[in-house]
Amino acid sequence: MILATVSSDPDFHKDVRASLEGHLRFEAAWDLSYQDASRLRGLTPEHQCILIVDFGDPPLAMPVARAVDGRPQISTIAVKGGGSREELLQLMQAGVREVLPNFTDREIRQAAARAAS
Repeated sequence: MILATVSSDPDFHKDVRASLEGHLRFEAAWDLSYQDASRLRGLTPEHQCILIVDFGDPPLAMPVARAVDGRPQISTIAVKGGGSREELLQLMQAGVREVLPNFTDREIRQAAARAAS
């Protein structure tokens, strides 16, 4: 399984990995910017992926979620998203599996564990 994080904040990538370290095993970890998220299109059905997207900037993050919609091998988790009912509905329509309004280690671990199962 691949862990892919998408954010413009280098600390976001580091914090997600630190939250999951020792709890889940990944064959690879990709730290992507919003612009580099097109790399996810290269994932084949054999590559299971947990995608954790920083929704602190929804106009940059939403296209990432929409780009992987309909790809069952990618489980998307939106962090810092769903602040409004409209945004929550947009996330659900984009196929986002989990929406975490806040970044906490416990919530990241639980969401990733659900996505991995």
